[in-house]
Amino acid sequence: MDDVQRGNRDHFISQLVAHQRQLYQYISTLLPRYHDADDVMQNTLMVLWEKFEQFDPGTNFYAWAKRIAYLQMRSYRRQKNRLVTILDESVFEEIAARIESSWDALQGRRRDAMARCAERLGPADRLLLRLRYEPGATIEEVARQLGRPAVSVRNSLARIRRVLCECITAEIVAGEEHQAKGESGPKENQAQKDKP
Repeated sequence: MDDVQRGNRDHFISQLVAHQRQLYQYISTLLPRYHDADDVMQNTLMVLWEKFEQFDPGTNFYAWAKRIAYLQMRSYRRQKNRLVTILDESVFEEIAARIESSWDALQGRRRDAMARCAERLGPADRLLLRLRYEPGATIEEVARQLGRPAVSVRNSLARIRRVLCECITAEIVAGEEHQAKGESGPKENQAQKDKP
């Protein structure tokens, strides 16, 4: 195996590990019985591995893997007649499309909430995050740059992640509550209140 193939394989594996949970959530939403979802996930992982050379590292891995998972679910449903009788194929496809649409919308809301929450962090916390998530950065390197012990940097990062997670969850919940009431989101609401 040459260096390019090895690099592509390593990239594929890292993308698979990063998206495996999200892929399983997608499958289990459409196949709510655990053993059905587990079977399809196993089939999907095998097909992904067999086709990893077809994946273009410059493209969206999750979109590619999700399409393969969808095809595996359709195949599984055909093999298991009892699943076909529960949902008509057109209903299954409609549910899959709506899940994909709502998932994309949720991811967009999460990104927006993350940006707002990150802005609320103090300058030292924002610097720590920026340094830690630079490509190739390690906690040890960040600790050296900041003149702090690595354990202190780890603890600070854990605290920052916890704060961000709580903030993002609160932002999304508040946005959904405002949306349910037919109001604008938290940011827009505040802007309206601030107008003279």
